Amino acid sequence: MEILRKMNRIRSLPALLLIAGLLSHILCFAETPLERRHRLYDMAPVSPANPVVASVEGTDIEIPLSEYRAYVASLPGADKRSPLSLARKRELLADLLNEHFLLWEGYRQKIDQREAVTKMLEQTKIILLESALTETEVGAKAKTPDEEDKLAKELRSRIFDKADIFVSNEAYDEVRKIIRAKNTSTQIVPAATTNGAGTLPKGYVLAKCKAGSVTIGDFLSAYTQAPVSSRPNIETQQGMVEFLKQMLEDSLMVAEARERGLEKSEAVREKMQLNRNVLTRMGVLDELSDKASAMVKKPGFEADLRRWYDDHRKSRYTYQDSTGKEQVVPFAEEHESIQNDYLENLMEQMRAEKINSLRKGQKIQINEKLLE
Repeated sequence: MEILRKMNRIRSLPALLLIAGLLSHILCFAETPLERRHRLYDMAPVSPANPVVASVEGTDIEIPLSEYRAYVASLPGADKRSPLSLARKRELLADLLNEHFLLWEGYRQKIDQREAVTKMLEQTKIILLESALTETEVGAKAKTPDEEDKLAKELRSRIFDKADIFVSNEAYDEVRKIIRAKNTSTQIVPAATTNGAGTLPKGYVLAKCKAGSVTIGDFLSAYTQAPVSSRPNIETQQGMVEFLKQMLEDSLMVAEARERGLEKSEAVREKMQLNRNVLTRMGVLDELSDKASAMVKKPGFEADLRRWYDDHRKSRYTYQDSTGKEQVVPFAEEHESIQNDYLENLMEQMRAEKINSLRKGQKIQINEKLLE
C-alpha cells in the first residue's frame, strides 16, 4: 500500500511541474489593465506573441514589441527600410525610451489629472463616441465616401427623430419676439439678465431631451453665430426644429452611443487611454517650453540672442541669392524668427537635460535577442 502511495506521488510530480510551469508562464504575461497601459504608439497588451523589448525597473515603463514597431513605422520613410542595422535598432529604442521617461514623469506629476487635460479628454470622448456609433452603423455599409456621408446624415436624422424633445411654448414665443424685435440681418446680442423682449431670463429652458437642454440664451447665441443666409425661419415650427436639430445632434449621438455601451468598448477605451498618455507626455514638454519662453523676460536675454545669432550666422543665417552671392539674414529685420530658433534650441537643450536626469541611476532592461 505504501509503495502504491509513493508511485502515485511520483506519477503526479510531472503534472505538478507542468501546472507550476503554466502558472509561471501566465504570471509572466499578466495583462496590465488598459487604463494603466502607458503607451504612445500602440495599446496591444503584453503576451507571448507581444513580448517586452525594454523595461525600466521600479517604474511602469514597459515597451512591448508592438509599441516599438509602431514607433518605427511612424518615423520618416528612411527608417522603414528593412532590415535595420542592430546599431540603428538600439538607437531607435533609446529614443523611444526617452519618450517613455517623459510620459512616466508626466504621470508622476499627475498631469493627467489637471483640469485642462481632463476637459480635453472629455471633448475627445465625445468625438470618439460619435465616431464609434457612426462606424457601427455606417462603416460596413458605405462603399464610397459620398455614400458614407449620406448614411451618416441619415443616422443623425433617425436619432434626432426618435428622441423625445420637449419645447416650452412660452420660451419659443419669447425667442420669436426677440428675433422679430431685432433685424435678423444684424447681430442679436442677448442682454445680461433678460432677453430684452420679454420677462423670461436667458437661462430659461427652451428645449430639453435625454441629451441635455437648450436655454433661450443658448439658442440666441447659436442663432447669432450662424451665417444670415443659413438661418432658418423660426416663425415656423419646422424652422425651429431644424435649428434645434443642428444644436442637439451631437449630444444625441453621444447619448445614443452611451446607451449602446460603446463608451465601454475596447476600441473607445484604447483610444481614450492613448490620448490620455499623449496629453500627459505633452504636459511635461509644455512646462519645458514655458520655461524656455520665460527666458525672454530675463536680463541679458538680448545679449544671449545676439551671441546665438553670431555663432550660427554662417551655418544658419547665410544663404546664396539668385546670382550665387552670399547674403546674411539681418538680425534686426528677422529678430522674431531668430528668437524663435534660439528658443527652440533652448527647449531642446532643456528636454535633453530633463531626460538625462530622469534616466540617471535607472536600471534599464533590454531583450537583446528580441531586438536582434
